[in-house]
Amino acid sequence: MTFVAAIGLVLAMVALGLGLANALRDRGAPQGVTRWIASVVGGFAYLLSVFWLDAGAAIVLSAICAALIAAMRFRHAGLLRGLRTDAGEASRAELGYPAAATTALVVGWAMLGNPWLSFVAIAFMAWGDASAGLARMFMANSRYQTLAALATMLSVSVVCAWLFYPTTASLAAAVTASAAEAMWPLTGIKISDNWAVVGSATAVMMLLGGNL
Repeated sequence: MTFVAAIGLVLAMVALGLGLANALRDRGAPQGVTRWIASVVGGFAYLLSVFWLDAGAAIVLSAICAALIAAMRFRHAGLLRGLRTDAGEASRAELGYPAAATTALVVGWAMLGNPWLSFVAIAFMAWGDASAGLARMFMANSRYQTLAALATMLSVSVVCAWLFYPTTASLAAAVTASAAEAMWPLTGIKISDNWAVVGSATAVMMLLGGNL
């Protein structure tokens, strides 16, 4: 596959995720479902980046996506209707997602030379955190909502660690990221928990040497 074709396919995957989220939202799908779809498809875009691109290209492409999403949020919020309740919504999760992912690529891939360390931290966010949000939606009226979300994220994250970066460090990171996601609302911090998930996972893997 050529370099240009690889970039095109990654961008097409990102557009597909946003397009599906918007289309389903227009047809009345719950926001939790449409956000999950966009997040999961976005995770596959990052997976393709690891397979087909080098570190520099993946980082630049992720940063460009973050900039485009920021531009849409502030100028054409309707293009993100699958991710947001309305244009004035306070949440910045759609910005935190590519920004945190870009940071993970810089630290894990560009600085440490380990693309899978970067990707597994992104996967915890893209697939684990998104699935936790889905569990919260379905358990909205249950006292076990937080526990269900934690169990869901931990399960998905452990599977991601086992599939893509099977080390003790990644398993420890999966547990840490899941705990960070569950406790983040208690901190009162307004920025997206994407930073907590990706940052804690990356830090744990770095501290444990990554390949343990």
